[in-house]
Amino acid sequence: MVLSRRAFSRWLAVVVVAWTLAVGRAQAASPAPDFTLRDLRGQTWHLADLKGYVVVLSFWNNSCAPCKEEMPHLQAVQNEFQAKNLFVLSVNIDDARFTSIVRDYIGSKGYTFPVLLDTSSAAVVKYKVDKVPPYTLVIDRLGNIVWKNAGYGPGVQAELRKAILSVL
Repeated sequence: MVLSRRAFSRWLAVVVVAWTLAVGRAQAASPAPDFTLRDLRGQTWHLADLKGYVVVLSFWNNSCAPCKEEMPHLQAVQNEFQAKNLFVLSVNIDDARFTSIVRDYIGSKGYTFPVLLDTSSAAVVKYKVDKVPPYTLVIDRLGNIVWKNAGYGPGVQAELRKAILSVL
């Protein structure tokens, strides 16, 4: 098939835009900072203990509607990939006075992934969570961040799944 000059120019423009978007989304792996946080049950979690697992780490707060929209999808990811050594860790970034509200919310929704409490912002500082929540990352089995996203909206769920599949 022979393309006219105009059709070829359009095709080339589409290819360049697609390539630019793909390169813009690609992220070099970087080591995930370790942290120690307690979950809603008081259990201590060290991220370093999860080397060998794929970890989906999501920072959120209780007043964030997109965060709450993301959570059922995080539960679905946990359910689907748990047998393949994937952990979803949800990190609540509210201060300590909201802990009972967070506990009630998580319990009412039946989420089974661990909800860690970062009431002192220790992990927030290490991960530079100054973006719009939710702030979600995928960490590979070697402990490297291979994908990150600020906010939640159309298409993010598919991107998260693709990132997970790339490291499972």
